[in-house]
Amino acid sequence: MNKIYILKHEKYLRGPYSLEILKEKGLKSTDKIWFDGLAEWMPAKLLASEGVSLITPPPRKRKKGILSFIPRSHRNIYQAT
Repeated sequence: MNKIYILKHEKYLRGPYSLEILKEKGLKSTDKIWFDGLAEWMPAKLLASEGVSLITPPPRKRKKGILSFIPRSHRNIYQAT
């Protein structure tokens, strides 16, 4: 009998999925997997040996802070000490 997997992505639970469907979906390294017999959620990267591919998310864009709009020559005036 095939295992049925539950996917935990961020705070959401998805599934049930078969291993074949998980292979098609691709998982993030931050995802967690559970199946019957496990005491706790396991990292999705441990399924890589089963042929499940991990998706690497693009890098997050850095938010510009207030200092990025102040010329470098004037930043020391505005920085807290």
